[in-house]
Amino acid sequence: MRRAGAGLALVCLSCTGKVPDSTLPPLDVVPGPPGVIQGSVRSGSPEGPLKDVLVRVLDPTPSGPPAAPLVLEERGGRFVPELGAVVAGQGVVLRAQERSAPHAWTGKRGAVPLFHVAQPPGAPELARTLPEGEGPVRLQCAEHPTAVAHLYVQPNGQFDTTDEAGHFELRGVAAGFHTLEAWRPGRAPLRQTVEVPAGGVRELQLLLPTGR
Repeated sequence: MRRAGAGLALVCLSCTGKVPDSTLPPLDVVPGPPGVIQGSVRSGSPEGPLKDVLVRVLDPTPSGPPAAPLVLEERGGRFVPELGAVVAGQGVVLRAQERSAPHAWTGKRGAVPLFHVAQPPGAPELARTLPEGEGPVRLQCAEHPTAVAHLYVQPNGQFDTTDEAGHFELRGVAAGFHTLEAWRPGRAPLRQTVEVPAGGVRELQLLLPTGR
């Protein structure tokens, strides 16, 4: 049964501001096996699928971080991947493909510095754990200004990053109503309220705004 007044609610938000908790509908979970949210993210201008969009469920329920760290490798003046997410407490490994040159990486949350680490030539990869607290973190190489990565610290693992076709898939989502967010640096995030059927699949086509 659908909740009265529920359905699809689109909200465009500033990617730089904090969103009051009152803008999020309360989590409404129903009994039954978890379901799947899948679909694609497209851009309206120019029209086409969008790669590297973070799609996440805004569920504050925490989960333990995975044992494996997220690896960020600098290759040819760029990070691979350039966009990703980590669960609070999950490790991040910083690695340079070219080990013969020095590297120095900084991490910031907004204007607040989180760390500054250096890797001398031939030194092993560096491991860091980002401070807890939900939100985006920007990493950059001091020697290569084009090497920039954006990581989103999440309370749980309910997120995915779109591929070249703009496709995403979220498994193990509790049945009921959830708020979904699609976010990409430089664009205003999109939020949408969705209903996940028990043991079923919810298909979505998301259009991400071009403005900030």
